[in-house]
Amino acid sequence: MELLENDDAGIACDHCQGLETPLCIQYCLHSEYLQEILDEFISKKND
Repeated sequence: MELLENDDAGIACDHCQGLETPLCIQYCLHSEYLQEILDEFISKKND
């Protein structure tokens, strides 16, 4: 899986800023893995 910072439609993921838990995590069957992916994505974005 590749998460893109942005594309023609705008920013692909903002980690649901303002929410305690991102919406995708709430509905994902493998939320622990997705959370790790999102945390890494946000970490790299903030570097």
